[in-house]
Amino acid sequence: MNIAMLGSGFIGRFYAGSIQGYRNKDKVVSIYSRKEESADKFAADY
Repeated sequence: MNIAMLGSGFIGRFYAGSIQGYRNKDKVVSIYSRKEESADKFAADY
């Protein structure tokens, strides 16, 4: 399943980490953040 994340803060990172760590079938494919720099860093990390 493809997942779009709204927010790249603490909760978003926690959720993305759990998706990648435990639910290997799901993939984060889109990120929204108020700051472009935050979205870019989140995308690079996940």
